[in-house]
Amino acid sequence: MWVMLKRVTIRRLCIEVIFAAVIGSAEIVIWQRADADTSYNRYLFIYPIVVGLLLGTFGRGPVWIIGPATMLFYPVGMLIDMFKGGHALDLWPISLVFFGVSAFVGFVGAAIGRGAQRCWLKWSSRNDA
Repeated sequence: MWVMLKRVTIRRLCIEVIFAAVIGSAEIVIWQRADADTSYNRYLFIYPIVVGLLLGTFGRGPVWIIGPATMLFYPVGMLIDMFKGGHALDLWPISLVFFGVSAFVGFVGAAIGRGAQRCWLKWSSRNDA
């Protein structure tokens, strides 16, 4: 249980945020695939919650930072699409709303993962004694 009481260093937090952003950047690929094939639409919400769940479970950074960091590259993908002349050029405000929803989904996943981590630590400390 001492792991939860330990403070997270800035270096560890930066590494976790970068890791969350890199893993979450696959959302851009899913987003581009969903434009071409509608069967990928269900993964647009499943992927952020799974990434947030994994990072919340195995990470030590604050959930309110790690969760939204999973969608850090999403605005970059939106800008790339706008500069390429994609069909979403006129709908960038809606795209930013979708980014906010996806970041919230990542936050929810990270919060669930952190809750699971704390429950596991409590359970394992009770059974070890």
